[in-house]
Amino acid sequence: MKFKSNISLRQRIYWSFSFLVFLFIVNGFITILTINSNKRLSTHLSEVIEPSLGTLDHFKKLMLESKMYSTNWVFLRFNQEDKVLLEKLHGIDYPALKAKLIAHTKEWVNNNWVDSVHKVYDGFEELLAIEKNIMRSLQTFDDYDDPVIKLEAERKLEEEVLPRTTTLLNALDAIYKFGAGIRTIENAHLEKLSVKLRLFIILLAVTICCAGLFLARYMTRVIIAPIQKIRLIVNDLGKGIIRTLDHRQKKDEIGDMVLSVNNLSRKLSATAAFASEIGNRNFKTWYEPLSQEDTLGLALIAMRDNLRINETTLDMNTKELERKNRELEQFVYIASHDLQEPLRTTSSFVDLLQKQYQGKLDTKADKYLTYIAESSERMKILINDLMDYSRIGTKKEMEEVDCNIIVQEVIADLGQTIKESQALIHVEHLPLIGAYRTEIKQLFQNLVVNAIKFAKKDTTPLVSISFSQDNTNWIFAIRDNGIGIAEDHRERIFIIFQRLHNRNQYEGSGIGLAHCKKIAGLHHGKIWVESATGEGSTFYFSIPKNNTWERNKLSGIHNNGYTRTKAMNYVQ
Repeated sequence: MKFKSNISLRQRIYWSFSFLVFLFIVNGFITILTINSNKRLSTHLSEVIEPSLGTLDHFKKLMLESKMYSTNWVFLRFNQEDKVLLEKLHGIDYPALKAKLIAHTKEWVNNNWVDSVHKVYDGFEELLAIEKNIMRSLQTFDDYDDPVIKLEAERKLEEEVLPRTTTLLNALDAIYKFGAGIRTIENAHLEKLSVKLRLFIILLAVTICCAGLFLARYMTRVIIAPIQKIRLIVNDLGKGIIRTLDHRQKKDEIGDMVLSVNNLSRKLSATAAFASEIGNRNFKTWYEPLSQEDTLGLALIAMRDNLRINETTLDMNTKELERKNRELEQFVYIASHDLQEPLRTTSSFVDLLQKQYQGKLDTKADKYLTYIAESSERMKILINDLMDYSRIGTKKEMEEVDCNIIVQEVIADLGQTIKESQALIHVEHLPLIGAYRTEIKQLFQNLVVNAIKFAKKDTTPLVSISFSQDNTNWIFAIRDNGIGIAEDHRERIFIIFQRLHNRNQYEGSGIGLAHCKKIAGLHHGKIWVESATGEGSTFYFSIPKNNTWERNKLSGIHNNGYTRTKAMNYVQ
């Protein structure tokens, strides 16, 4: 077992591969030998045995034809066709057949078979000689009319030709049966070799498959399983989960990898503990870098030192910034409040001048008074908006807010505006949320006012108020069919005093959407817009669910806090 543990992973892979290669080589070698043997047998059968048997069969037919033609020569004087065929058999067919059979016998291994065929040659040639004597004796009709010649020819036919032919045919049948037996034996041997080859291939294939499965299982247990554990550890490290690998360490590549991963886990655990101490503002914690090239450790040490140096300065700057913000908000409120009195006086005197001297002065004077009155009114709206902006967030406690009631109040407050614009407002059933009531109402009101204000000419304003939710936020949507907003202006519109149109086109102070952004931020949410020029806009803002008191249900609905009910339509 100790020797096995000391074998490296590379050697195990090499040995496994070598074993499979050895099995393939053995398979190939034995297969080639068997195939070559089968090929020799098949060639011998197809090129020697089968042609030889065919020639012997032809020889047998030739003997029968010789017997028939010679008999017809003797008894049928007028049958010239058979006489011609008999002469052709003697002069052409038999010599060709003999030459062909001699070529085959040269390939025969059994000498007895060869000798038997030669004896048949000799006997058949003697038979042909007797037939030639008969043929020469009966050449003309006069020969047939001569009783002596005719009887002698009949005697030779009956006593010599026919018995000899029968004897030769029996000998030839025996030779043919012997050759057929050889063919049967060789065919059986060929089939036996083929069966052995198939069995061997199947056996070797099963052996290779079993060996492959065994090696695969072995390699899986030795390589894949540890690597899978290492992969899980590395994935956990990538997710910030630090743990070590519980695996029996071996002196091979896998063992080295396990040792390296466990060392990495322990070192990252130390680094994480150090980072946690820094996060807890414990800047006196000592930490030793993992190496001189430990980028993360050195960066954490540098961060600790810098934080320790800048902590006091940061606290001072934070306090100073908070103080200046309070002073700035107070200044805006006081300035706005103090500006109201002189502005009110100016507006009063302008109003008196218009009432007493309207039409008594020249046209320019009336026009100038109108300009002063309009500018004073715009200044009054701007000051009120600034005061509202500065007051956002002064109420520190949230309350449970029914958004359905809030939207109804907004629509009631904007009744005159809705009537004049003939706007249609569609409101879905909205949820209960935890929020600052006044600010949420102002947020809805600003967005609805903008949706009505920026309507397209000669088009009825359509405003839709709906909501959706995810795991952490309520997401409200105010959708309109107005003029839309270009993509490059979607962020700019939330900056205070930023306007996309002049006052002659659309009135306003440029503070409304800045109000909305501040209110969304006050609730730890955000606001954004999706729009295209000429296609309307959809303003979204999110309110975190953790602002509520475990009661995220719709008003009057008791099913997981989310449903749709019949919408409220307000049409003038």
